[in-house]
Amino acid sequence: QGAPGEKGEQGEKGEQGPAGVGIEDITYTQEFSAEDACIVTVITFWMTDGTTYEVRIPVPASPDAAYEAATTEEALAYYQAGFENVTLTADSYGASSADALEALFAYGAKEVVLEENIAFAPEMAPDADPQSNVPQLIISSDMTLDLNGKTLGYEEGIGELPSTPVLIAVDGADVVIEGDGTIDAEAGSNNSYAINIVNGGSLTINGGNFYGGATAVQVTKGKLVVNDGNFDLTEVCPPESFAKYVVNCIDANFKAGTAVIELRGGTYPYDFSAKPEGEGTSYVAEGYGVVAATEGDRTVYEVLSVAENPDAVFAASSANALVALLNGGAQNVMLSEDVSLATMGFSGAASDVTVDLNDKTLTLNSGAMSNGILNGAHLTFKNGTLNATIGDGSPTANANFIVSGANSSLTLDNVDYTANGTAIYVQGDGTDDAATASKIVIKGSTIEGGAYAVGTNASVKDGDNAYKNVNIEVTDSELYATLGSGILFNVAGTLTVSGSTIYGAEQWIFLRAGTAVISDSTLGTSYNKTDEYLTKDWESGTSGVRAALTLGNRNGSYYADAVCTLKGEIKFDLAEEGTIPPPIYVYANKDVDEDINDGKPFTTTLDYTAATGVEFEDIDVGNGSADVDIVEPTISDAGGIVGY
Repeated sequence: QGAPGEKGEQGEKGEQGPAGVGIEDITYTQEFSAEDACIVTVITFWMTDGTTYEVRIPVPASPDAAYEAATTEEALAYYQAGFENVTLTADSYGASSADALEALFAYGAKEVVLEENIAFAPEMAPDADPQSNVPQLIISSDMTLDLNGKTLGYEEGIGELPSTPVLIAVDGADVVIEGDGTIDAEAGSNNSYAINIVNGGSLTINGGNFYGGATAVQVTKGKLVVNDGNFDLTEVCPPESFAKYVVNCIDANFKAGTAVIELRGGTYPYDFSAKPEGEGTSYVAEGYGVVAATEGDRTVYEVLSVAENPDAVFAASSANALVALLNGGAQNVMLSEDVSLATMGFSGAASDVTVDLNDKTLTLNSGAMSNGILNGAHLTFKNGTLNATIGDGSPTANANFIVSGANSSLTLDNVDYTANGTAIYVQGDGTDDAATASKIVIKGSTIEGGAYAVGTNASVKDGDNAYKNVNIEVTDSELYATLGSGILFNVAGTLTVSGSTIYGAEQWIFLRAGTAVISDSTLGTSYNKTDEYLTKDWESGTSGVRAALTLGNRNGSYYADAVCTLKGEIKFDLAEEGTIPPPIYVYANKDVDEDINDGKPFTTTLDYTAATGVEFEDIDVGNGSADVDIVEPTISDAGGIVGY
C-alpha cells in the first residue's frame, strides 16, 4: 500500500446548538386527594425555561405514623386526610380560609396570621340544643392570633339557626389576639358570640374590633384581659337592650371567682365599672377608669390608665368606682349616677381633684369623722347636689368638711350643698403670708348648714391665733345656717362676698376679726327674741349680738382688727317680730393683755361710703364699746353723696 496523502484543509466550525434545559429548583408539598382519599406528595421540578413538571406520589394514611408540616398547605392536607399525629415545625402560619384556621388551631400552631378576609357559614346539627353554644373554631393550645387587618366572620344571608354559634372557643388555652383586624359574629337575626372562653382558658386582647350579637367575648370559665380594642354590638343588635353584654361573665362563675374580666383598655358601648355583676362589682382593672365620650347619637366608654391620663375626666357610676378612681390618683371625676359613700379625705399638694357632679347627687355619711382637705390639697365640686351628714344627722356645730393647712382649698361651683353641721370649716396655716392662705371659693351655689354655712377657728397657740390666714370668696350664692351664722369669720384673713344672699339663725355674718368686703348682697337673720348679748359679755362662736351683720368683739381678743367695707346695693332681711338690734351691730373691746398686739386693743371699722341701702340708723354701736371707726357717706354742697 502506498504512503497516505497529505491532510486536507480544516473545515469551518459549525453553529452552536440550542441551550439545554436544566432544573432550577425542586419543591415538595403535600395535599389531600379527596378522589383517592389519601395524602399525595407532590414533587415539583422548576425548570430553567420557566416550565414545571410534577410527580405525584400517594402516601397511605398510617394512624401510628408521625408527620411534620412546615406550611399551612401541608397542615391542611394532613388535617383533611384525618392525620392526627402532626407536628407544626414553623413558628408562624398564614391562614386564608376557615378550613386552614381549623387545621392550624387543631394542630396547635404557635402563631396564626390572617392573610385574607375569611367568611363562612356556621355549621351545627339541625337538632342542636337551643340553649347551647356551638363553637365553629376551637383553640385548645397556647397561641397568638394576628388579625393582620383582616376580618373573620360569617357569610351573609344566614337563616334561622337552631342554636347559638360561637366563632371561636378558647378552650383551656392561653391565647393572645392582636393586629388591627375584626372578628364579627353577626349571623343574621340569630344570637351569636364572637368568642367564648371555657375550661379555664385565658384570652388577652391587645387590639382589633370585636362585634357580638349580643356578646363579643363571653367568659364561661376562665379569664379575659383587654389591653386595647373596640368592642360593640353587631348591626342588627339593639344597643339599648344588650350593650351591657358585649363582654360578659356567667354570673354564678363570676361570683365563684372562676370567670374573670380585667379591662385595662378598649372602647365599649357600656360603662363596665357600673356594677356589671351587681352592687360593688366592676370589670375595670385596678388603676384604670372609664372616660365617657359622645359618638354620634350615643355614648361610648373608653378604659384608660388613671396614672397615664391625668387630664382625663373619669366616669364614676358607683361608690366603689369613685373610691377606686380617687385612690388611684384621678384628678377629674364625673358622676354618671347618684353616689353614696362615707368619708372623703385628701392630703398633700399632689391632691388636686375636681368632682363634676353632672347634675347627680353625691351623699357623704361620714359618721363621727369630718371630710378632710388637708396639707395643701385642693378639691372642687361642680354642677350638682352635695349632701353631707356627720354624727346622727341632727343639727350640730361639728364640721362636715374641714379645710386645713397651707394652700389647702375647697371650691363649690354651681352646687346645691346641704349639711347638718358646719358645712365648711376652714383653718389657716397660722402665718401672715397671704400666698399660703387656706381658701374657700363658693360661686353660683347654695349652702344650707347647721351651726354655720362657713366657719373659721379662733383657737390660740403661743399667744396668737393658731389657724389664721384664710381667704373666703362667695359670689352669686346663697348661704343659710339653721343654728348660728351664715358665715362666722374670727381670724386674720380676707372675706369677699358679692351678689349673694346670706342668712343665719343668729347672724348673717359675724366678723370678729379679719377684713371683709361685701357688695350687692342681702343680709338676713331669723332671730326674733330679746337678745341678752346686748347687755352682757359675749362668748365664743356665735354667742354675740344677733344682727344681720355683727362686727367686732366684746369678750377678749381675736388677734386681728375687724374691718368691713360695704359696697353696692346692700339689703337687709330681718325678722318682723321680737326685740332685735338694728341690721348692723358694731363693738370694739377696750381691753387687751399686755403681751398681745403690744398691749393695744384691736379695732373695729365699718366703711359704707360706696354702699346704697344702708342708713346711719341701721348701725348700732354697743354701749360700753371702745371707739369704733365708722366711715359713712357725706352730703356734698351740690346735694349729692360723696365719700367721707
